[in-house]
Amino acid sequence: MKKLLFSFLVFVKSTLFAMATVPNFATVHFQVKDERGKPVSNINVKVSTLATYMGRFVGSPRMQTFSLLSDTNGEATCSYPCYDSHGHYMVFSDDYYFESGDYSFKARFSPGSTIALNIVDNKEMEVPVKVWKKQAPIPMHYADSLRIRLPSDRGAWGFDLKKADWVAPHGIGENSDFVFEFNLRKDGEVMSVIGAIVFAQNDGFYEHTMTASTTFHSTYSADPDAKYANRREFFESNGDGKMRQPILEEKKYVVMRTRTCVDPEGKVIHANYSQIYGPIRIKNMELFIPAIFFNPNPNDVNLEFDFKNNLSPKKRR
Repeated sequence: MKKLLFSFLVFVKSTLFAMATVPNFATVHFQVKDERGKPVSNINVKVSTLATYMGRFVGSPRMQTFSLLSDTNGEATCSYPCYDSHGHYMVFSDDYYFESGDYSFKARFSPGSTIALNIVDNKEMEVPVKVWKKQAPIPMHYADSLRIRLPSDRGAWGFDLKKADWVAPHGIGENSDFVFEFNLRKDGEVMSVIGAIVFAQNDGFYEHTMTASTTFHSTYSADPDAKYANRREFFESNGDGKMRQPILEEKKYVVMRTRTCVDPEGKVIHANYSQIYGPIRIKNMELFIPAIFFNPNPNDVNLEFDFKNNLSPKKRR
């Protein structure tokens, strides 16, 4: 009798498990639009999601992928047996910058299951995707993931944006695009940093928030008529772990105008434009800069970099 009851329970559990693991279908509509909100056709959309349930008794996860092409309305749609509530997509084209992202359905879990199964009802959702068109990318001097040693714990040093380094004798720089003022103060174990980035009278910068793009983070061009500030002060301390005034925050960037010459009436007759991505940090006497882009062409406001044509050597020194 016990053996019969045990066999019956195993049968019921197996049946419930099989019923619980029958996949429902998910339908995802990708709406691809450009930075102006207009639909983009003939752009590739690649979707990937699990092709099996996760769990130690189920086996290694397998992926299912779908290759789509947006129509004249910018829509690309796929339906698939849904084993997981999450999905990942990549959008790419020769004429647009690469984008990627994730989407997620509201999941419910199999009740009483010893395995964490993501089960979703038959679902349908729209996923908006914004893409940025490649307009006129040009070769520039580009440096990324910079870690630059500070010459000393206090002083003022010129920085060359083209060389992405201090001006000689502290580095390989030749032209001072701005002056970096720095003063490190120590009071026991408490350390504070105070300083400023100072531009020449007709040079300067303005700040913006980065775009939500995966690869195109800033702007196509500098605004020559913008108000360019000449000084950015910063202060931070490890006394309470708070940064009072950072050099440049995360998800921010600055556009700069340097090497500026003006006529007697103050009109710009020569200038170079560049940009820096944040966050800029100082740690262990090193200056951390995510990326610098310098356009060497005088009076050219284009800041769209062609990543296949970097004018700077891979190693600065």
